[in-house]
Amino acid sequence: MQPIEVPQVFSNRYELTHRIARGGMADVYRARDRLLDRPVALKILFPELSVDRAFVERFRREAQAAANLSHPNIVPVFDWGQSESTYFIVMEYVDGEALSAIIRTQAPLDQTQAASITADIAKALSTDDVADVTAYYSGVTAPFPPLATADPSLVRRGEQLATLGEATKNIPACNNCHGPDGSGEPPAIPYLAGQYTQYIAFELHSWQRADRKNSPEYMAMVATKLDDQDVAALAAYFQQIRATNQPAVPK
Repeated sequence: MQPIEVPQVFSNRYELTHRIARGGMADVYRARDRLLDRPVALKILFPELSVDRAFVERFRREAQAAANLSHPNIVPVFDWGQSESTYFIVMEYVDGEALSAIIRTQAPLDQTQAASITADIAKALSTDDVADVTAYYSGVTAPFPPLATADPSLVRRGEQLATLGEATKNIPACNNCHGPDGSGEPPAIPYLAGQYTQYIAFELHSWQRADRKNSPEYMAMVATKLDDQDVAALAAYFQQIRATNQPAVPK
């Protein structure tokens, strides 16, 4: 945070003390609520946008929508107003490091940390929100990442498991569920073809732990028969193939 050199007070109540961040349409500041003597966060619309009624209305709707939400994982909105030829939203000030800063300085995040952050975000979603997000992402084709170098013997082992299964472990071939090209049946069975190895391994481990609530039971039954080497092999194999209904790699 950057301290404010020239003090500013909005609506004779909110005194800016530090600049926190700059977004696409507003600056965010730490401020002191003079009336209640507490720190708050002020989101202030850029002055050049405050003359555009469409931006102002969008900003107002954002404040109104957020003010109607109440959840431990959603920052509450306290106030909305106009001052100094612009508009502002007053929110609870939450001390700590911004997620954007964590991603910028620590990426790529390990699976445990990424899952923990995502879980906290997901807790704020209603049942309808979950249904909407699931419907959206189930129709989005997975991006094709650059291929990582994998041990050829590991890839061959993964191909064997995917196409033939493993009779000694009672593991069926993956083409019985994900199909021979790894395209799956979203949302219950996600894409595996062309995904990052870390993502594929995470999905397989999630099935082992029965964390995926919307998945067919047989996926968990199969996953529990896989050891860590099997998971690594399948991840290496699926990462290097492409589903027939995925778009071509951009040139």
